[in-house]
Amino acid sequence: MRRYFTVLTLLVAVNAAAQKEYDFGVLVRGNIATQTNQDPSKPEDGTFQWNSLTTFGIGAYASKEIKRRFHVCTKLMYLQKGFKELAQFGIIGTPIFEESTFQNRFNYISLDLLGKYYFSSKSNRPYVHAGIQSSFLFSEKIESDSYPYNEVYNYPISEYDNFKLNTNSWIVGLGLEMNRTLSIEAEVNRDFTPVIKKDNLLVKNWLWSLTMQVSLHSILKN
Repeated sequence: MRRYFTVLTLLVAVNAAAQKEYDFGVLVRGNIATQTNQDPSKPEDGTFQWNSLTTFGIGAYASKEIKRRFHVCTKLMYLQKGFKELAQFGIIGTPIFEESTFQNRFNYISLDLLGKYYFSSKSNRPYVHAGIQSSFLFSEKIESDSYPYNEVYNYPISEYDNFKLNTNSWIVGLGLEMNRTLSIEAEVNRDFTPVIKKDNLLVKNWLWSLTMQVSLHSILKN
């Protein structure tokens, strides 16, 4: 009897583990991106923030229920970061000048690791999530890095070089899952390792994002 009970208990445990929720799907994201920079040698100057730039991301996700209402989620994305730069170029002492707006973009492959907590077990359920993102830079386009701007610009844009290929950031967000198929998320993403680190310049990414996720698991299951 004891052996039978032990086997039955193991079967129930295995069955319960198998019934844990899992999900996978695709996502598309719109971002409001910027970068902050500061001179570590002059902390009294404070932190400067560039104008924001609209960027996007696209990728896939997978999640697994670990405990009731608590999930672990990972996302793999192509993600654009960057900032908008307003500039003037002209001849000092004359009314002759030119105004330009540059869109400076950084292209990353990003991997997120998140903890997600659902406030309900219903089909439509809100949740919060938090975690970290590791991003790998594979290309960038600094539009202002062209003549005559790159010849006359002073700090800080003239110091924008030697970008770190890997940066890490923290993530905090909230979302709403609808019918276990479509999710809408809003989140903040802020670097804790810099894009550029020099004696006179420290640069970090900052993103506000709105993401739409579609569950392929739910679609295929139905």
